[in-house]
Amino acid sequence: MNSNLGVEVRNTKANSLLGILSLSVLFLAILAIAFFIKRADSVLLIGTFLVAFGSYMVLFLKKEKIQISVKTGIVVGVLIRFILVFALPNLSDDFYRFIWDGRLLNHGINPFLELPSYYINSGLHSDFLTLDIYNQLNSQNYFTVYPPVLQGVFGLATYCFPDSVLGSVIVMKSVLFLLEVGSIYCIVALLRHFKKNENAVLLYALNPVVMLEIVGNLHFEGIMIFFLLLFLLLFIKNKKHLSAVSIGIAIVAKLLPLMFLPFLIRRLKWKSIGYFLIVGLTVTLLFLPLLNQTFLTNISESIGLYFQHFEYNGSFYYVFRWLGFRLQGFNMIEFISPFLALTVFVIILYTAFFRDKTNSKELPFYMLLGLTIFYLLSTTVHPWYITTMIALSTLTRFRYPVIWSGLIFLTYINYGYEPFRENIWVVVLEYSVLLGFIVWEINHKKDQVQ
Repeated sequence: MNSNLGVEVRNTKANSLLGILSLSVLFLAILAIAFFIKRADSVLLIGTFLVAFGSYMVLFLKKEKIQISVKTGIVVGVLIRFILVFALPNLSDDFYRFIWDGRLLNHGINPFLELPSYYINSGLHSDFLTLDIYNQLNSQNYFTVYPPVLQGVFGLATYCFPDSVLGSVIVMKSVLFLLEVGSIYCIVALLRHFKKNENAVLLYALNPVVMLEIVGNLHFEGIMIFFLLLFLLLFIKNKKHLSAVSIGIAIVAKLLPLMFLPFLIRRLKWKSIGYFLIVGLTVTLLFLPLLNQTFLTNISESIGLYFQHFEYNGSFYYVFRWLGFRLQGFNMIEFISPFLALTVFVIILYTAFFRDKTNSKELPFYMLLGLTIFYLLSTTVHPWYITTMIALSTLTRFRYPVIWSGLIFLTYINYGYEPFRENIWVVVLEYSVLLGFIVWEINHKKDQVQ
Protein backbone atom coordinates (compact mmCIF):
# COMPACT_ATOMS: atom_id res chain seq x y z
CA MET A 1 0.00 0.00 0.00
CA ASN A 2 2.85 2.37 0.82
CA SER A 3 4.47 1.46 -2.49
CA ASN A 4 1.30 2.39 -4.38
CA LEU A 5 1.10 5.66 -2.44
CA GLY A 6 4.67 6.47 -3.47
CA VAL A 7 3.88 5.86 -7.14
CA GLU A 8 0.78 8.03 -6.87
CA VAL A 9 2.75 10.89 -5.31
CA ARG A 10 5.41 10.67 -8.03
CA ASN A 11 2.73 10.64 -10.74
CA THR A 12 1.03 13.65 -9.16
CA LYS A 13 4.30 15.60 -9.14
CA ALA A 14 5.09 14.62 -12.73
CA ASN A 15 1.65 15.63 -13.94
CA SER A 16 1.82 18.88 -12.00
CA LEU A 17 5.12 19.66 -13.72
CA LEU A 18 3.56 18.81 -17.08
CA GLY A 19 0.71 21.20 -16.36
CA ILE A 20 3.08 23.99 -15.35
CA LEU A 21 5.19 23.36 -18.46
CA SER A 22 2.12 23.47 -20.70
CA LEU A 23 0.96 26.75 -19.15
CA SER A 24 4.45 28.23 -19.52
CA VAL A 25 4.70 27.28 -23.19
CA LEU A 26 1.20 28.63 -23.83
CA PHE A 27 2.12 31.88 -22.06
CA LEU A 28 5.32 32.41 -24.05
CA ALA A 29 3.83 31.42 -27.41
CA ILE A 30 0.88 33.82 -27.05
CA LEU A 31 3.17 36.71 -26.13
CA ALA A 32 5.53 35.87 -29.01
CA ILE A 33 2.64 36.08 -31.47
CA ALA A 34 1.25 39.29 -29.98
CA PHE A 35 4.51 41.22 -29.75
CA PHE A 36 6.92 39.85 -32.33
CA ILE A 37 5.24 38.02 -35.23
CA LYS A 38 3.64 39.84 -38.15
CA ARG A 39 0.56 38.63 -40.01
CA ALA A 40 2.51 38.24 -43.25
CA ASP A 41 4.95 35.82 -41.56
CA SER A 42 2.35 33.11 -41.93
CA VAL A 43 4.59 30.06 -41.48
CA LEU A 44 6.13 31.37 -38.26
CA LEU A 45 2.74 32.63 -37.08
CA ILE A 46 0.91 29.36 -37.61
CA GLY A 47 3.81 27.30 -36.27
CA THR A 48 3.89 29.32 -33.05
CA PHE A 49 0.11 29.16 -32.77
CA LEU A 50 0.14 25.37 -33.11
CA VAL A 51 2.62 25.24 -30.22
CA ALA A 52 0.27 27.41 -28.16
CA PHE A 53 -2.81 25.42 -29.13
CA GLY A 54 -1.09 22.10 -28.52
CA SER A 55 -0.08 23.23 -25.02
CA TYR A 56 -3.65 24.37 -24.39
CA MET A 57 -5.09 21.01 -25.49
CA VAL A 58 -2.70 19.08 -23.24
CA LEU A 59 -4.34 20.75 -20.26
CA PHE A 60 -7.74 19.23 -21.09
CA LEU A 61 -7.33 15.92 -22.87
CA LYS A 62 -6.11 14.24 -19.68
CA LYS A 63 -7.47 16.53 -17.01
CA GLU A 64 -7.48 13.89 -14.33
CA LYS A 65 -3.70 13.51 -14.67
CA ILE A 66 -2.71 17.18 -14.81
CA GLN A 67 -2.80 18.92 -11.47
CA ILE A 68 -3.51 22.52 -12.46
CA SER A 69 -6.25 24.17 -10.44
CA VAL A 70 -9.03 26.25 -11.95
CA LYS A 71 -7.77 29.24 -9.97
CA THR A 72 -4.25 28.88 -11.40
CA GLY A 73 -5.60 28.60 -14.94
CA ILE A 74 -7.78 31.68 -14.52
CA VAL A 75 -4.89 33.69 -13.05
CA VAL A 76 -2.67 32.77 -16.00
CA GLY A 77 -5.42 33.58 -18.51
CA VAL A 78 -6.06 36.97 -16.90
CA LEU A 79 -2.33 37.73 -16.69
CA ILE A 80 -1.82 37.00 -20.39
CA ARG A 81 -4.75 39.26 -21.27
CA PHE A 82 -3.35 42.05 -19.08
CA ILE A 83 0.01 41.93 -20.86
CA LEU A 84 -1.71 41.88 -24.26
CA VAL A 85 -3.34 45.22 -23.40
CA PHE A 86 -0.02 46.91 -24.16
CA ALA A 87 0.61 45.28 -27.56
CA LEU A 88 -0.37 47.11 -30.75
CA PRO A 89 -2.56 44.64 -32.73
CA ASN A 90 -0.38 42.90 -35.32
CA LEU A 91 -2.88 40.50 -36.90
CA SER A 92 -5.57 43.09 -37.63
CA ASP A 93 -5.63 46.70 -38.81
CA ASP A 94 -9.31 47.31 -37.94
CA PHE A 95 -8.26 49.45 -34.99
CA TYR A 96 -7.35 52.33 -37.29
CA ARG A 97 -11.03 52.61 -38.24
CA PHE A 98 -11.94 52.56 -34.55
CA ILE A 99 -9.65 55.52 -33.98
CA TRP A 100 -10.95 57.31 -37.08
CA ASP A 101 -14.56 56.97 -35.89
CA GLY A 102 -13.63 57.98 -32.34
CA ARG A 103 -11.86 61.13 -33.47
CA LEU A 104 -14.90 62.11 -35.53
CA LEU A 105 -17.13 61.66 -32.48
CA ASN A 106 -14.89 63.78 -30.30
CA HIS A 107 -15.16 66.62 -32.82
CA GLY A 108 -18.94 66.45 -32.91
CA ILE A 109 -19.16 64.58 -36.22
CA ASN A 110 -21.44 61.57 -36.65
CA PRO A 111 -19.16 58.80 -38.03
CA PHE A 112 -22.09 57.19 -39.86
CA LEU A 113 -22.70 60.17 -42.14
CA GLU A 114 -19.78 60.11 -44.58
CA LEU A 115 -17.16 57.79 -46.04
CA PRO A 116 -13.59 58.31 -44.84
CA SER A 117 -12.63 59.10 -48.44
CA TYR A 118 -15.11 62.01 -48.40
CA TYR A 119 -13.03 63.92 -45.87
CA ILE A 120 -9.81 63.33 -47.78
CA ASN A 121 -11.18 64.03 -51.27
CA SER A 122 -12.94 67.17 -50.04
CA GLY A 123 -9.79 68.48 -48.41
CA LEU A 124 -11.42 68.27 -44.98
CA HIS A 125 -8.67 66.22 -43.36
CA SER A 126 -6.96 67.97 -40.51
CA ASP A 127 -4.71 67.45 -37.54
CA PHE A 128 -7.12 64.83 -36.15
CA LEU A 129 -8.17 63.18 -39.44
CA THR A 130 -4.62 62.64 -40.62
CA LEU A 131 -3.46 61.08 -43.85
CA ASP A 132 -1.33 58.69 -41.78
CA ILE A 133 -4.47 57.22 -40.18
CA TYR A 134 -6.44 57.34 -43.43
CA ASN A 135 -3.77 55.43 -45.35
CA GLN A 136 -3.96 52.62 -42.77
CA LEU A 137 -7.72 52.16 -43.16
CA ASN A 138 -8.93 48.94 -44.80
CA SER A 139 -12.37 50.50 -45.30
CA GLN A 140 -11.75 53.88 -46.91
CA ASN A 141 -14.80 53.59 -49.16
CA TYR A 142 -17.17 51.87 -46.75
CA PHE A 143 -19.50 53.44 -44.22
CA THR A 144 -18.77 52.36 -40.68
CA VAL A 145 -20.59 49.24 -39.46
CA TYR A 146 -19.75 49.63 -35.78
CA PRO A 147 -22.86 50.19 -33.60
CA PRO A 148 -23.17 52.90 -30.93
CA VAL A 149 -21.89 50.82 -27.98
CA LEU A 150 -18.61 50.34 -29.82
CA GLN A 151 -18.61 53.95 -30.95
CA GLY A 152 -18.77 54.95 -27.31
CA VAL A 153 -15.61 52.97 -26.61
CA PHE A 154 -13.91 54.53 -29.64
CA GLY A 155 -14.91 57.99 -28.44
CA LEU A 156 -13.61 57.30 -24.92
CA ALA A 157 -10.28 56.02 -26.21
CA THR A 158 -9.65 58.97 -28.51
CA TYR A 159 -10.83 61.43 -25.86
CA CYS A 160 -8.23 60.07 -23.44
CA PHE A 161 -5.50 60.01 -26.11
CA PRO A 162 -6.50 62.36 -28.96
CA ASP A 163 -3.09 62.22 -30.67
CA SER A 164 -1.75 58.78 -29.74
CA VAL A 165 -2.65 55.62 -31.63
CA LEU A 166 -1.06 53.36 -29.01
CA GLY A 167 -2.70 55.26 -26.16
CA SER A 168 -6.13 54.93 -27.77
CA VAL A 169 -5.52 51.23 -28.38
CA ILE A 170 -4.57 50.68 -24.73
CA VAL A 171 -7.80 52.33 -23.55
CA MET A 172 -9.92 50.17 -25.89
CA LYS A 173 -8.04 47.05 -24.87
CA SER A 174 -8.45 47.94 -21.20
CA VAL A 175 -12.22 47.96 -21.68
CA LEU A 176 -12.06 44.54 -23.32
CA PHE A 177 -9.72 43.25 -20.60
CA LEU A 178 -12.17 44.21 -17.86
CA LEU A 179 -15.07 42.67 -19.75
CA GLU A 180 -13.09 39.48 -20.34
CA VAL A 181 -12.53 39.19 -16.60
CA GLY A 182 -16.28 39.69 -16.23
CA SER A 183 -16.97 36.98 -18.81
CA ILE A 184 -14.79 34.49 -16.96
CA TYR A 185 -16.64 35.30 -13.73
CA CYS A 186 -20.01 34.81 -15.43
CA ILE A 187 -18.97 31.45 -16.87
CA VAL A 188 -17.91 30.22 -13.42
CA ALA A 189 -21.20 31.43 -11.91
CA LEU A 190 -23.21 29.73 -14.68
CA LEU A 191 -21.28 26.47 -14.34
CA ARG A 192 -22.00 26.47 -10.61
CA HIS A 193 -25.67 27.15 -11.21
CA PHE A 194 -25.92 24.33 -13.75
CA LYS A 195 -23.84 22.06 -11.46
CA LYS A 196 -21.25 21.49 -14.17
CA ASN A 197 -17.51 20.95 -13.83
CA GLU A 198 -15.88 24.34 -13.22
CA ASN A 199 -12.80 23.19 -15.15
CA ALA A 200 -14.77 24.05 -18.28
CA VAL A 201 -14.15 27.77 -17.70
CA LEU A 202 -10.53 27.18 -18.67
CA LEU A 203 -11.64 26.20 -22.17
CA TYR A 204 -12.44 29.89 -22.58
CA ALA A 205 -10.00 31.49 -20.15
CA LEU A 206 -6.94 29.84 -21.73
CA ASN A 207 -8.06 29.50 -25.36
CA PRO A 208 -5.33 30.99 -27.59
CA VAL A 209 -7.76 32.32 -30.20
CA VAL A 210 -9.90 34.00 -27.55
CA MET A 211 -6.89 35.71 -25.97
CA LEU A 212 -5.26 36.71 -29.24
CA GLU A 213 -8.35 37.91 -31.07
CA ILE A 214 -10.25 39.77 -28.33
CA VAL A 215 -7.68 41.61 -26.21
CA GLY A 216 -4.71 40.93 -28.48
CA ASN A 217 -6.18 42.02 -31.81
CA LEU A 218 -8.88 44.29 -30.40
CA HIS A 219 -12.03 42.61 -31.66
CA PHE A 220 -15.19 43.68 -29.91
CA GLU A 221 -16.81 40.26 -29.75
CA GLY A 222 -15.56 40.62 -26.17
CA ILE A 223 -18.30 43.15 -25.40
CA MET A 224 -21.01 40.98 -26.91
CA ILE A 225 -19.76 37.88 -25.09
CA PHE A 226 -19.81 39.57 -21.69
CA PHE A 227 -23.32 40.94 -22.06
CA LEU A 228 -24.62 37.64 -23.46
CA LEU A 229 -23.19 35.73 -20.50
CA LEU A 230 -24.54 38.36 -18.12
CA PHE A 231 -27.92 38.02 -19.82
CA LEU A 232 -27.86 34.26 -19.24
CA LEU A 233 -26.84 34.68 -15.60
CA LEU A 234 -29.59 37.23 -14.93
CA PHE A 235 -32.19 35.25 -16.87
CA ILE A 236 -31.67 32.02 -14.95
CA LYS A 237 -31.75 33.96 -11.66
CA ASN A 238 -35.16 35.29 -12.68
CA LYS A 239 -33.95 38.88 -12.97
CA LYS A 240 -35.77 39.17 -16.25
CA HIS A 241 -35.87 42.96 -16.65
CA LEU A 242 -32.13 43.31 -16.11
CA SER A 243 -31.48 40.38 -18.45
CA ALA A 244 -33.51 42.16 -21.14
CA VAL A 245 -31.33 45.25 -20.77
CA SER A 246 -28.20 43.08 -20.95
CA ILE A 247 -29.16 41.31 -24.17
CA GLY A 248 -30.24 44.70 -25.57
CA ILE A 249 -26.70 46.00 -24.99
CA ALA A 250 -25.29 42.84 -26.60
CA ILE A 251 -27.47 43.48 -29.66
CA VAL A 252 -26.28 47.06 -29.95
CA ALA A 253 -22.69 45.84 -29.67
CA LYS A 254 -22.90 43.36 -32.56
CA LEU A 255 -26.54 42.87 -33.77
CA LEU A 256 -25.94 39.11 -33.93
CA PRO A 257 -27.78 38.31 -30.65
CA LEU A 258 -31.05 39.19 -32.36
CA MET A 259 -31.11 35.56 -33.48
CA PHE A 260 -31.43 34.42 -29.86
CA LEU A 261 -34.70 36.21 -29.15
CA PRO A 262 -36.95 33.48 -30.64
CA PHE A 263 -35.56 31.05 -28.04
CA LEU A 264 -37.07 33.21 -25.29
CA ILE A 265 -40.68 33.27 -26.54
CA ARG A 266 -41.76 29.85 -25.27
CA ARG A 267 -39.78 30.33 -22.07
CA LEU A 268 -41.48 33.64 -21.26
CA LYS A 269 -44.88 32.95 -22.88
CA TRP A 270 -47.10 36.06 -22.65
CA LYS A 271 -44.42 37.88 -20.65
CA SER A 272 -42.26 37.91 -23.77
CA ILE A 273 -44.18 40.97 -25.02
CA GLY A 274 -43.05 43.12 -22.11
CA TYR A 275 -39.59 41.55 -22.23
CA PHE A 276 -39.08 42.43 -25.88
CA LEU A 277 -40.37 45.95 -25.23
CA ILE A 278 -37.53 46.41 -22.72
CA VAL A 279 -35.04 44.97 -25.22
CA GLY A 280 -36.35 47.28 -27.93
CA LEU A 281 -36.26 50.30 -25.64
CA THR A 282 -32.66 49.54 -24.65
CA VAL A 283 -31.61 49.22 -28.27
CA THR A 284 -33.45 52.40 -29.26
CA LEU A 285 -31.99 54.48 -26.43
CA LEU A 286 -28.45 53.36 -27.25
CA PHE A 287 -28.91 54.08 -30.97
CA LEU A 288 -30.69 57.38 -30.35
CA PRO A 289 -27.65 59.71 -30.06
CA LEU A 290 -26.55 58.83 -33.62
CA LEU A 291 -29.93 58.02 -35.12
CA ASN A 292 -31.20 59.80 -38.24
CA GLN A 293 -32.28 58.91 -41.78
CA THR A 294 -28.74 59.12 -43.17
CA PHE A 295 -27.49 56.82 -40.41
CA LEU A 296 -30.13 54.20 -41.25
CA THR A 297 -29.38 54.41 -44.98
CA ASN A 298 -25.60 54.21 -44.63
CA ILE A 299 -25.43 51.43 -42.04
CA SER A 300 -27.95 49.39 -44.08
CA GLU A 301 -25.74 49.85 -47.13
CA SER A 302 -22.66 48.71 -45.22
CA ILE A 303 -24.40 45.63 -43.83
CA GLY A 304 -25.73 44.81 -47.30
CA LEU A 305 -22.25 45.10 -48.80
CA TYR A 306 -20.89 42.83 -46.08
CA PHE A 307 -23.36 40.03 -46.72
CA GLN A 308 -23.46 40.33 -50.52
CA HIS A 309 -19.86 41.15 -51.48
CA PHE A 310 -17.47 39.91 -48.78
CA GLU A 311 -16.24 36.32 -49.00
CA TYR A 312 -13.78 34.66 -46.64
CA ASN A 313 -13.56 31.15 -45.25
CA GLY A 314 -17.10 30.15 -46.17
CA SER A 315 -18.12 26.50 -46.01
CA PHE A 316 -21.50 25.58 -47.53
CA TYR A 317 -21.57 28.98 -49.23
CA TYR A 318 -18.47 28.04 -51.23
CA VAL A 319 -20.24 24.89 -52.41
CA PHE A 320 -23.22 26.94 -53.58
CA ARG A 321 -20.87 29.47 -55.19
CA TRP A 322 -19.16 26.68 -57.13
CA LEU A 323 -22.53 25.37 -58.30
CA GLY A 324 -23.48 28.90 -59.37
CA PHE A 325 -20.39 29.19 -61.53
CA ARG A 326 -21.09 25.79 -63.08
CA LEU A 327 -24.75 26.52 -63.80
CA GLN A 328 -24.76 30.26 -64.56
CA GLY A 329 -21.13 31.12 -65.23
CA PHE A 330 -20.82 33.90 -62.63
CA ASN A 331 -20.66 34.49 -58.88
CA MET A 332 -24.25 34.39 -57.61
CA ILE A 333 -23.48 35.76 -54.14
CA GLU A 334 -26.26 38.38 -54.40
CA PHE A 335 -28.78 35.55 -54.68
CA ILE A 336 -27.07 32.88 -52.58
CA SER A 337 -26.41 35.09 -49.54
CA PRO A 338 -30.08 36.13 -48.98
CA PHE A 339 -31.15 32.51 -49.54
CA LEU A 340 -28.72 31.27 -46.88
CA ALA A 341 -29.79 34.05 -44.49
CA LEU A 342 -33.43 33.04 -44.94
CA THR A 343 -32.47 29.41 -44.36
CA VAL A 344 -30.82 30.34 -41.05
CA PHE A 345 -33.91 32.31 -40.02
CA VAL A 346 -36.27 29.44 -40.80
CA ILE A 347 -34.11 26.85 -39.01
CA ILE A 348 -33.85 29.01 -35.89
CA LEU A 349 -37.61 29.64 -35.81
CA TYR A 350 -38.36 25.94 -36.31
CA THR A 351 -35.89 24.99 -33.56
CA ALA A 352 -37.23 27.64 -31.17
CA PHE A 353 -40.89 26.62 -31.57
CA PHE A 354 -40.70 22.88 -32.19
CA ARG A 355 -37.41 21.49 -30.83
CA ASP A 356 -36.40 23.69 -27.88
CA LYS A 357 -36.90 22.03 -24.47
CA THR A 358 -37.39 25.51 -22.92
CA ASN A 359 -35.51 24.82 -19.68
CA SER A 360 -32.80 27.28 -18.66
CA LYS A 361 -30.04 24.67 -18.69
CA GLU A 362 -30.55 24.05 -22.41
CA LEU A 363 -30.63 27.75 -23.45
CA PRO A 364 -26.83 28.02 -23.98
CA PHE A 365 -27.02 24.94 -26.21
CA TYR A 366 -29.69 26.45 -28.45
CA MET A 367 -27.77 29.73 -28.63
CA LEU A 368 -24.69 27.75 -29.64
CA LEU A 369 -26.75 25.85 -32.21
CA GLY A 370 -28.03 29.11 -33.71
CA LEU A 371 -24.52 30.51 -34.07
CA THR A 372 -23.26 27.24 -35.55
CA ILE A 373 -25.93 27.24 -38.25
CA PHE A 374 -25.33 30.93 -38.94
CA TYR A 375 -21.57 30.59 -39.40
CA LEU A 376 -21.75 27.35 -41.38
CA LEU A 377 -24.01 29.16 -43.87
CA SER A 378 -22.15 32.50 -43.83
CA THR A 379 -20.14 33.98 -46.68
CA THR A 380 -17.49 35.26 -44.27
CA VAL A 381 -16.08 33.60 -41.12
CA HIS A 382 -13.02 35.17 -39.48
CA PRO A 383 -11.18 33.54 -36.54
CA TRP A 384 -12.56 35.99 -33.94
CA TYR A 385 -16.14 35.09 -34.89
CA ILE A 386 -15.70 31.74 -33.14
CA THR A 387 -14.96 33.26 -29.72
CA THR A 388 -18.64 33.61 -28.78
CA MET A 389 -19.20 29.94 -29.58
CA ILE A 390 -16.30 28.94 -27.33
CA ALA A 391 -17.84 30.88 -24.43
CA LEU A 392 -21.23 29.21 -24.93
CA SER A 393 -19.72 25.76 -25.41
CA THR A 394 -18.34 25.80 -21.85
CA LEU A 395 -21.96 25.62 -20.66
CA THR A 396 -22.88 22.66 -22.89
CA ARG A 397 -21.66 19.15 -23.53
CA PHE A 398 -20.22 20.10 -26.94
CA ARG A 399 -16.61 21.04 -27.58
CA TYR A 400 -16.44 21.41 -31.36
CA PRO A 401 -15.99 25.23 -31.12
CA VAL A 402 -12.68 24.53 -29.34
CA ILE A 403 -11.56 22.33 -32.23
CA TRP A 404 -12.84 24.94 -34.72
CA SER A 405 -10.75 27.63 -33.02
CA GLY A 406 -7.61 25.60 -33.65
CA LEU A 407 -8.55 24.94 -37.28
CA ILE A 408 -9.75 28.41 -38.24
CA PHE A 409 -6.52 30.09 -37.19
CA LEU A 410 -4.85 28.22 -40.07
CA THR A 411 -6.62 30.64 -42.44
CA TYR A 412 -4.01 33.24 -41.48
CA ILE A 413 -1.82 31.49 -44.03
CA ASN A 414 -3.69 33.54 -46.64
CA TYR A 415 -1.97 36.74 -45.50
CA GLY A 416 1.40 35.26 -46.39
CA TYR A 417 0.56 35.33 -50.10
CA GLU A 418 1.43 38.38 -52.18
CA PRO A 419 -1.01 39.43 -53.48
CA PHE A 420 -3.53 38.15 -50.95
CA ARG A 421 -5.41 35.03 -51.99
CA GLU A 422 -7.40 32.37 -50.19
CA ASN A 423 -6.00 28.87 -49.94
CA ILE A 424 -9.07 26.77 -50.59
CA TRP A 425 -7.37 23.59 -49.38
CA VAL A 426 -7.04 25.05 -45.89
CA VAL A 427 -10.79 25.74 -45.99
CA VAL A 428 -11.47 22.14 -47.10
CA LEU A 429 -9.27 20.80 -44.29
CA GLU A 430 -10.89 23.07 -41.70
CA TYR A 431 -14.50 22.17 -42.45
CA SER A 432 -13.85 18.49 -43.17
CA VAL A 433 -12.29 17.99 -39.74
CA LEU A 434 -14.85 20.24 -38.05
CA LEU A 435 -17.92 18.52 -39.53
CA GLY A 436 -16.41 15.12 -38.83
CA PHE A 437 -15.82 16.08 -35.20
CA ILE A 438 -19.37 17.45 -34.86
CA VAL A 439 -20.83 14.18 -36.14
CA TRP A 440 -18.56 12.21 -33.80
CA GLU A 441 -19.58 14.34 -30.80
CA ILE A 442 -23.27 14.05 -31.56
CA ASN A 443 -22.99 10.28 -31.78
CA HIS A 444 -21.15 10.01 -28.48
CA LYS A 445 -23.56 12.30 -26.56
CA LYS A 446 -20.98 13.26 -23.97
CA ASP A 447 -18.16 15.74 -23.32
CA GLN A 448 -15.18 14.96 -25.51
CA VAL A 449 -12.83 17.65 -24.19
CA GLN A 450 -12.89 18.48 -20.50
